[in-house]
Amino acid sequence: MAISFRHLTLPVPAGALAAGLAFGLLAPLCLPWRPDVAGSPPPVDSYVGVLTGPEGRVGLVVSARRQARALDVAQTVPLGLPAGHSLALWQVDGAGVARPLGRLASGPTARLALPAPAEEVLATAIGFGVTLERDGHAPASPSRPFVYQGRCGNLRQIETASARLALR
Repeated sequence: MAISFRHLTLPVPAGALAAGLAFGLLAPLCLPWRPDVAGSPPPVDSYVGVLTGPEGRVGLVVSARRQARALDVAQTVPLGLPAGHSLALWQVDGAGVARPLGRLASGPTARLALPAPAEEVLATAIGFGVTLERDGHAPASPSRPFVYQGRCGNLRQIETASARLALR
């Protein structure tokens, strides 16, 4: 009886090898940051907001480093703007009060200058909202319902909490 090695060249073992290699390369990137591991990078130190539209699809992503004096905004779903209108970004505090952050430039990305570091400007923010406002009109509060809205998260707090859980 002859021994055959033909089954080793089948697609299944090659696929399993590829999957194992991919897992071995990607798994370290997916593991939570551990503060007790020497040489680990510091935790992410920023604010982020993922804003959805009325249909529940992600429309905007807002982010800022804590000490930065700017907010970066990426529009994932373009919103057709009527002539003479632009998008206004608002921060919302725990009491539901909206405060203006600025107008978003048209296009897939925008950067809004902040009067102080994001850590100070967003200290009381729990969310973000975006309204459609007339150009040249600078309301103190939103004049229309939010077309995008979502939570404002402090990634340092999230990372610290997950690091504590990983240590237990």
